[in-house]
Amino acid sequence: MADDNIDFRFLGQQVKNLQGDVRDLKADHQRLESSVAAMRSDITRLDGRLDRVEERLDRVEGRLDRLELKVDVGFRALDEKIENHHRANQTQFDQHARQAATNMQILLAAIGKSEGSAAS
Repeated sequence: MADDNIDFRFLGQQVKNLQGDVRDLKADHQRLESSVAAMRSDITRLDGRLDRVEERLDRVEGRLDRLELKVDVGFRALDEKIENHHRANQTQFDQHARQAATNMQILLAAIGKSEGSAAS
């Protein structure tokens, strides 16, 4: 029966130790909950920033698309102007060549007449 004696002081100390551990666990749990809440807040804030970045990126992409279209239109217009100038220059060159040929024929005809007059 001597072994049946329970040392209540030992059990009391164990209960106090357990209560301290429970208090520590509750405090740790509160810190974790606080950290989780802060992380959720950070995630929400980052989500908002990401949304704004995506909106800005969409606007930049739209601007680039419009700019690319303007550049394409500008180059097409420039190509057309160059082609028109080329045609106009070619037309003038052809006209000058015909005029030079005509002038050469007139000159040769005049030389031929003057040679014929001088020979007589």
